[in-house]
Amino acid sequence: MYQAINRTGLESVNDLLDYHKCGNDILINDKPSFDIQRAGEQIARGEKTWNGENVTGKKAIITYSFPEWSTGSKNQAGDIIHSGFIPLQQAQAKLSLQSWSDVANIHLVEVKNNQEADITFGNISAQDTQAYAY
Repeated sequence: MYQAINRTGLESVNDLLDYHKCGNDILINDKPSFDIQRAGEQIARGEKTWNGENVTGKKAIITYSFPEWSTGSKNQAGDIIHSGFIPLQQAQAKLSLQSWSDVANIHLVEVKNNQEADITFGNISAQDTQAYAY
């Protein structure tokens, strides 16, 4: 269904410049690249919200934290986590979250690192891994 594309150097720059031409059932970095229509359908699939399925028009409250992982700690999947975010990374993450809050009906609340959060931020090192969400 998908064909893999290996990009390096100038081709990667051209891919970035042509980001709006996504789709065509191709894989970029082993991830499907959707066109605008399919991306919108993926984001809005099934009327699912942070408040539950088909619960719209109500501000969602989402918690986040910056755990203070020590070098060599492991996450739930067993991958080694090198460190928690440094203050500059935390500031940038908060700025990004505020941007989402500004345009979406969500309220983001930071909780202490020992509390359970909907979103946790940290640096991770795992072969062939870009990010984790669970």
